[in-house]
Amino acid sequence: MSMSPAKLLPLGFALVALTISACAPVANYPNRGDRVVSNDPNLAPMPAVVAEALRHCILLYPVQGDYLINLPQGQSRKQAMWIRSQINDDHAHVVEPGNTGLPAYHVDSVLVRGSDADVEILCPVWRPGTSLDSPAYEREYRRVLIRLKGAFNDWGADSVRSWPPRLMDTPPQLYGWE
Repeated sequence: MSMSPAKLLPLGFALVALTISACAPVANYPNRGDRVVSNDPNLAPMPAVVAEALRHCILLYPVQGDYLINLPQGQSRKQAMWIRSQINDDHAHVVEPGNTGLPAYHVDSVLVRGSDADVEILCPVWRPGTSLDSPAYEREYRRVLIRLKGAFNDWGADSVRSWPPRLMDTPPQLYGWE
């Protein structure tokens, strides 16, 4: 008994949809307790999501001169350098021992669900006339949530929400490699 093409077509669409949904990435940083998802910041699409979110955030909230990008704990040096290259700014430096005296953009959290991603970044606040040596410059941050849409290595910012700057403890430097 053979099926007609009209009956096979919906079955084919259902099979394709099931296959695509089974491959949808799900990832968190930091680990969110008992949820069974990838927490490895080196697995796709996490590096591409982080790179695009940082690039967008730095364009919206720039600082004067050189700055650091503080990536998720566990990020490999290879992925960290790739993320830096995607930002495409000679003033950007990856956090490493010995270069911690610069303002830093801190990746606070990453949530990837299929083709949607949320990245929270703590952006340093630079005010004209503020010295790099100023204690306020080291402790004033703006929390920014960047929502992205995309797939694989092709992600783009969909929306941005930011909170007013406030003084806070400097987030820890998270060296991702030994």
